[in-house]
Amino acid sequence: MLNKTLLLGSAAALTLTTGAAMAQDGTASATTDLNLRMGPGPKYKIVDVIPAEGMVDLNGCVAGGGWCEVTFEGETGWAYSTYLQVEEKPVAEIETVEVVEYDANADAEEAALATGAAGAAVGAALGGPVGAVVGGIAGTAAGGTIGEIDDEVVTYVEANPVEPIFLSGEPVVGVTVPQEVRLHTVPDYDQYAYANVNGDTVIIDGETRAIVRVVR
Repeated sequence: MLNKTLLLGSAAALTLTTGAAMAQDGTASATTDLNLRMGPGPKYKIVDVIPAEGMVDLNGCVAGGGWCEVTFEGETGWAYSTYLQVEEKPVAEIETVEVVEYDANADAEEAALATGAAGAAVGAALGGPVGAVVGGIAGTAAGGTIGEIDDEVVTYVEANPVEPIFLSGEPVVGVTVPQEVRLHTVPDYDQYAYANVNGDTVIIDGETRAIVRVVR
């Protein structure tokens, strides 16, 4: 269940709309392939993927949380605001805000990706070159991949799933996985490792710990 209020003049709140651009059409675009989830957080199920440069209707965002309610091709869900932009400006940096209050108890069982022992929460966030992802890597990574990855690597990680680890943010190409997260090896491919981050299987550069592909 959603309740919307208009927040005015609060410097402490997440600030998200831009005057004329938002008033005219209420749209934003994704800067990389971006999950559309059933709720505002990494533990909610993924219902679709917004492609890089895909357009969405921006309905509002949770206060201080970085997640926005959007509608993509008729499907309403939640996307991480770091990778949404209005007129090339990240949504999280824009100055006015429509706050969306999310009722976590509504449809909780259906929306949850994992509960209890099914997955571990790590007190860390995905990091790394966010600016590069927004401004460069995401734009050049065809199909959500940096460089060429052998089919054998993808086949192996798909055939050998691992338990999810939940981190703040979203796993997109170019961001780094923190040291606290255990990576799983790929036989005969020492340059790669993999993990399940927030419900997505990701292939990771073994040296830099940067995500080089999200396997979907």
